Amino acid sequence: VDSGGLADDIDKFFARAGLLILFEVARRALGPAMAIIATIFLAYVFFGSSEDVPEVIRWKGASLKKAMSHMWITSEGVFGIAVGVSTKFVFLFVLFGALLDKAGAGNYFIKMAFGALGHLKGGPAKAAVVGSAATGLISGSSIANVVTTGTFTIPLMKRVGFSSEQAGSVEVAS
Repeated sequence: VDSGGLADDIDKFFARAGLLILFEVARRALGPAMAIIATIFLAYVFFGSSEDVPEVIRWKGASLKKAMSHMWITSEGVFGIAVGVSTKFVFLFVLFGALLDKAGAGNYFIKMAFGALGHLKGGPAKAAVVGSAATGLISGSSIANVVTTGTFTIPLMKRVGFSSEQAGSVEVAS
């Protein structure tokens, strides 16, 4: 409060600690691949000026102080637009999807799609695509569409024999 917008030592400590905690949470939740990718990008932030970096993407790099300030303390990093969009909009579409599911609209979209495509080979996946298209007409958002229709199409595809990976892939692609 007394710093007037400038990061003091306590802010810097919590920025580093917060980034490490966020990194570990992401590693546990998303797996080692995400941790490796994040490490590569962080290395690029600090060592972007190295001669080992191709000249096309070389830049002056950033100090630890500047990087932590930008990624954690300002509104351009961890607490930036992605978190704002998630809390303001994605949550509402998740809620909308749950309400649609409880009201039976999901079953209506799926029954409509199954009526048209259920007899074909790969019918559940095709029904997921058509159901997603119908929901997409309402929402207009790809993320909201996956969150909304995925709550009932992914379990449906898994029930008829699709693996979790296949069901998720079909839903994301549709």
